[in-house]
Amino acid sequence: IEPGIGYLNEFADYRVYESYSHMHVQNGYVQVNNYHAVIPICYYESEFEGASRPKSIKGRYLAFVGRIVQDKGLLVVLEILRFLPEDYTLHFAGQGKDILEEYVPDDHPLRDRVFYHGVLAPMERNDLLIGAEALIAPT
Repeated sequence: IEPGIGYLNEFADYRVYESYSHMHVQNGYVQVNNYHAVIPICYYESEFEGASRPKSIKGRYLAFVGRIVQDKGLLVVLEILRFLPEDYTLHFAGQGKDILEEYVPDDHPLRDRVFYHGVLAPMERNDLLIGAEALIAPT
Protein backbone atom coordinates (compact mmCIF):
# COMPACT_ATOMS: atom_id res chain seq x y z
CA ILE A 1 0.00 0.00 0.00
CA GLU A 2 2.95 2.37 0.54
CA PRO A 3 3.12 3.54 -3.13
CA GLY A 4 -0.56 4.45 -2.93
CA ILE A 5 -0.29 6.66 0.14
CA GLY A 6 -1.07 10.20 -0.97
CA TYR A 7 2.24 11.67 -2.04
CA LEU A 8 3.31 13.24 -5.31
CA ASN A 9 5.11 11.31 -8.05
CA GLU A 10 3.87 7.89 -7.08
CA PHE A 11 3.18 5.36 -9.81
CA ALA A 12 0.03 3.86 -8.29
CA ASP A 13 -3.36 4.80 -9.74
CA TYR A 14 -4.98 4.49 -6.32
CA ARG A 15 -4.22 7.00 -3.61
CA VAL A 16 -5.12 6.84 0.07
CA TYR A 17 -4.95 10.01 2.17
CA GLU A 18 -5.19 10.45 5.92
CA SER A 19 -7.16 13.68 5.62
CA TYR A 20 -9.12 15.67 3.08
CA SER A 21 -6.82 18.65 3.56
CA HIS A 22 -3.76 16.56 2.63
CA MET A 23 -5.60 15.17 -0.42
CA HIS A 24 -6.54 18.66 -1.61
CA VAL A 25 -3.02 20.01 -1.13
CA GLN A 26 -1.50 17.14 -3.09
CA ASN A 27 -4.10 17.38 -5.85
CA GLY A 28 -3.47 21.11 -6.11
CA TYR A 29 0.10 20.47 -7.28
CA VAL A 30 -0.76 18.24 -10.23
CA GLN A 31 -3.87 17.34 -12.17
CA VAL A 32 -4.57 13.68 -11.49
CA ASN A 33 -7.32 11.35 -12.60
CA ASN A 34 -6.71 8.62 -10.08
CA TYR A 35 -9.04 7.00 -7.61
CA HIS A 36 -8.78 8.76 -4.24
CA ALA A 37 -9.91 7.68 -0.80
CA VAL A 38 -9.61 9.30 2.60
CA ILE A 39 -9.22 7.04 5.59
CA PRO A 40 -9.16 9.33 8.61
CA ILE A 41 -6.91 8.54 11.51
CA CYS A 42 -9.11 7.93 14.51
CA TYR A 43 -9.04 6.51 17.99
CA TYR A 44 -11.69 4.35 19.59
CA GLU A 45 -12.66 4.78 23.22
CA SER A 46 -12.21 1.04 23.81
CA GLU A 47 -8.50 1.39 22.94
CA PHE A 48 -8.00 3.44 26.10
CA GLU A 49 -9.43 0.94 28.57
CA GLY A 50 -6.74 0.23 31.13
CA ALA A 51 -4.66 3.26 30.13
CA SER A 52 -3.28 5.41 32.91
CA ARG A 53 -1.27 8.60 33.04
CA PRO A 54 2.49 7.92 32.94
CA LYS A 55 3.92 8.25 36.43
CA SER A 56 7.11 9.72 34.98
CA ILE A 57 5.32 12.84 33.72
CA LYS A 58 4.58 15.45 36.35
CA GLY A 59 2.33 18.48 35.93
CA ARG A 60 0.34 19.59 32.91
CA TYR A 61 1.48 18.66 29.43
CA LEU A 62 0.67 18.65 25.74
CA ALA A 63 1.20 15.53 23.62
CA PHE A 64 2.38 15.74 20.01
CA VAL A 65 1.83 12.44 18.22
CA GLY A 66 3.08 12.02 14.66
CA ARG A 67 6.10 12.42 12.43
CA ILE A 68 8.22 15.23 13.84
CA VAL A 69 8.98 17.52 10.91
CA GLN A 70 8.73 21.25 10.37
CA ASP A 71 5.85 20.75 7.88
CA LYS A 72 3.70 19.36 10.70
CA GLY A 73 3.84 22.61 12.63
CA LEU A 74 6.82 21.96 14.89
CA LEU A 75 7.70 25.65 15.15
CA VAL A 76 4.07 26.60 15.83
CA VAL A 77 3.86 24.04 18.64
CA LEU A 78 7.05 25.38 20.22
CA GLU A 79 5.63 28.90 20.00
CA ILE A 80 2.45 27.75 21.75
CA LEU A 81 4.53 26.23 24.54
CA ARG A 82 6.41 29.51 24.95
CA PHE A 83 3.13 31.28 25.80
CA LEU A 84 1.85 28.63 28.22
CA PRO A 85 2.54 28.77 31.95
CA GLU A 86 5.95 27.43 33.03
CA ASP A 87 4.51 24.22 34.50
CA TYR A 88 3.39 23.01 31.03
CA THR A 89 5.64 20.60 29.18
CA LEU A 90 5.50 19.22 25.65
CA HIS A 91 5.90 15.49 24.98
CA PHE A 92 6.64 14.22 21.47
CA ALA A 93 5.94 10.68 20.28
CA GLY A 94 6.87 9.58 16.77
CA GLN A 95 9.73 9.53 14.30
CA GLY A 96 12.05 12.51 14.13
CA LYS A 97 14.36 12.76 17.12
CA ASP A 98 17.09 14.32 14.95
CA ILE A 99 14.72 17.05 13.74
CA LEU A 100 13.59 17.75 17.29
CA GLU A 101 17.20 18.02 18.46
CA GLU A 102 17.91 20.41 15.59
CA TYR A 103 15.05 22.75 16.54
CA VAL A 104 15.35 22.34 20.31
CA PRO A 105 19.08 21.96 21.04
CA ASP A 106 20.41 21.73 24.58
CA ASP A 107 20.82 25.52 24.84
CA HIS A 108 17.24 26.30 23.64
CA PRO A 109 15.20 28.26 26.23
CA LEU A 110 12.40 25.64 26.13
CA ARG A 111 14.71 22.59 26.27
CA ASP A 112 13.83 21.66 29.87
CA ARG A 113 10.11 21.64 28.91
CA VAL A 114 10.37 19.44 25.77
CA PHE A 115 10.60 15.64 25.91
CA TYR A 116 10.96 12.97 23.23
CA HIS A 117 9.51 9.48 23.74
CA GLY A 118 10.24 7.92 20.36
CA VAL A 119 7.82 5.67 18.52
CA LEU A 120 5.41 4.25 21.10
CA ALA A 121 3.52 0.98 21.19
CA PRO A 122 -0.28 1.44 21.25
CA MET A 123 -0.65 1.08 25.02
CA GLU A 124 2.26 3.44 25.72
CA ARG A 125 0.72 5.94 23.29
CA ASN A 126 -2.62 5.64 25.06
CA ASP A 127 -0.96 6.22 28.43
CA LEU A 128 0.68 9.37 27.08
CA LEU A 129 -2.58 10.67 25.60
CA ILE A 130 -4.84 9.97 28.56
CA GLY A 131 -3.03 12.41 30.83
CA ALA A 132 -2.48 15.19 28.28
CA GLU A 133 -4.23 18.53 28.55
CA ALA A 134 -4.32 18.62 24.74
CA LEU A 135 -3.38 16.36 21.87
CA ILE A 136 -1.54 17.82 18.91
CA ALA A 137 -1.97 15.38 16.03
CA PRO A 138 -0.91 17.06 12.81
CA THR A 139 -1.66 15.48 9.44
